[in-house]
Amino acid sequence: MRSAMQNLSLLAVYGLLVGLCSTACAPSEEEQILAEVVPQLVSADWLADHLGDSGLVLIHIGERPEYDEGHIRDARRLDRETILMTSARGLHNELPPVAHLDSVFEGLGVSNESHIVLYHGDNALSMATRTFFTLDYIGLGDRTSLLNGGLAAWVEADRSLTTEPPEIVPGSITPNVQPNIVAFLDWLGEHLTNPALAIFDARGPTSYSGERAGSYARPGHIAGTANLPYSSLLLEGTSTFADADSLKQILVAAGVTAGDSVVAYCGTGMAGSALYFVSRYLGYTSKLYDASFEEWSARLDLPVEPDTLPGG
Repeated sequence: MRSAMQNLSLLAVYGLLVGLCSTACAPSEEEQILAEVVPQLVSADWLADHLGDSGLVLIHIGERPEYDEGHIRDARRLDRETILMTSARGLHNELPPVAHLDSVFEGLGVSNESHIVLYHGDNALSMATRTFFTLDYIGLGDRTSLLNGGLAAWVEADRSLTTEPPEIVPGSITPNVQPNIVAFLDWLGEHLTNPALAIFDARGPTSYSGERAGSYARPGHIAGTANLPYSSLLLEGTSTFADADSLKQILVAAGVTAGDSVVAYCGTGMAGSALYFVSRYLGYTSKLYDASFEEWSARLDLPVEPDTLPGG
């Protein structure tokens, strides 16, 4: 048996170790930020309250003249051309290599521990949701928020703008690629009639019907898919998403049932990213067909409605 003195000595050592661990083993500020639940959609008031948070990286999605005229304090601008590429097959708005994407976002100050907040300027909502999808692809979707309504919502809330660019400290990203969020042509062809998939064309009705032919090899839409224009997810006349209950009702009315996975597409993977964003926000397993109708329509062996194949 230990003596009382031995027991006291052991207790003293244990207390010292506990004290050391309470300091050395305590989570760092960055680790605490990482442990927080990051909201996918935030308001102007929320952003105003968190603008000075350590680890927050604010990214403006829009053209250079607009950014230079006035942007939210500490926002750095993303050049859309840096995260989109034309493939060797001539497909537009494709995902660049992961190493390139990492370099782009690191240059904007993004690290794995960052809380990234995106906001869009005029006519750039689909680019903002496409940026969210891109960050989700490299494993940072759970660290990314979107300012609902973008710059217009910030200005409407009577918040100030600046013309001063921020000082940017480059970040460091270790990617955790999520290939499962990207739908590819062969996979979609094999799963086109899967009842557990809700596959939607996010373009407008005239593009979906083929009335507006566009520059596709064949007008129309992927056979068997439904139309859910991304504009239907917005409050009328704005680029602000409706509230979560309304969004859920829209998807349910479009045919999405509990347990379904949502697959979004459009012309080249831009408008479809808005539907991807919303379905993910509502908790559905979601995919974006990146190459979208541009790729599908060019494959004459794949079904398109209306059928415009020779002899069809």
